[in-house]
Amino acid sequence: MGNSAPYVVKELEPEIAGIIISCEGAENKVVAASVLEAAQVLFGVSANHIKVLKMEGAK
Repeated sequence: MGNSAPYVVKELEPEIAGIIISCEGAENKVVAASVLEAAQVLFGVSANHIKVLKMEGAK
């Protein structure tokens, strides 16, 4: 009983369904496109599952 160890059959990683990003400068289409592309590369999520929004209170 003292030397027992768990038996791991399978480990699952969480799956990302979508991403929302709020950032300063998002009203600029070039900035928004760059942020969207970075999120695609980092998380392996397609563009139609990513939304880039202007940060509230941003100038």
